[in-house]
Amino acid sequence: MTEGSGKKVYPEPAWSPWETVIILALSMAVSAIPYWFAGTARGIGADLIAYLLQTACFFLLPLISVNVLRRQPLSALGLAEPEFPRCLRVGLIWGLLLYLVNVLISLGQYRLFPQYAHAQEYIVALLDQANGFETAFLLLLLLCLAPVSEELLFRAFFFPALVRRYGRAVGYLLCAAVFAATHFDLWTMLPIVCASLGFCRLYEKYRSLWYNIIAHAVWNGTALVIYCFTSLNI
Repeated sequence: MTEGSGKKVYPEPAWSPWETVIILALSMAVSAIPYWFAGTARGIGADLIAYLLQTACFFLLPLISVNVLRRQPLSALGLAEPEFPRCLRVGLIWGLLLYLVNVLISLGQYRLFPQYAHAQEYIVALLDQANGFETAFLLLLLLCLAPVSEELLFRAFFFPALVRRYGRAVGYLLCAAVFAATHFDLWTMLPIVCASLGFCRLYEKYRSLWYNIIAHAVWNGTALVIYCFTSLNI
């Protein structure tokens, strides 16, 4: 949709921030199902299935809410026609910069709390346990599915509704805090909050989810490359 000047105009969010809370609760409940069946025999397989179910909920439920129930166009979620190669260029730069910020903050934390210097993120722990098939599945999640689903839910669905309801400052902070909290890792909370603020700014600037998806994939991909060089001695 465009104005007479050619500038793109996107539909305003017609949904409430509380819908994101409901979606998060449903997603967590659905992702817990594999653990109910696995019981004490829980292993990496249950973790991977839970991660996949959560990712599917993050992706499908906002789409159903906006496009099916409210009949708003996909452009309301930033899914307008992508502007390549600009998306690739901007996404690459933002992804690398946000990862650099993440590293600098993490290094600062390690200097302040050296006793946690060997703390592992949840995904890194899974990679250490994974066989060939499981590693390939994790790579698909980290590089493709997670960037799409997380950016769709948090930046395209949650963030605009928060800004519309509470203003920019509260919208930025709440979206970043909730996104970090869903990672269930106190040690990575501050770096992820700061990265989320950057992703919110990226979405606010372009109102196109494609920039965020590429930046998020670059961020995850850079982390994986660093992991390979430091942990696998490549």
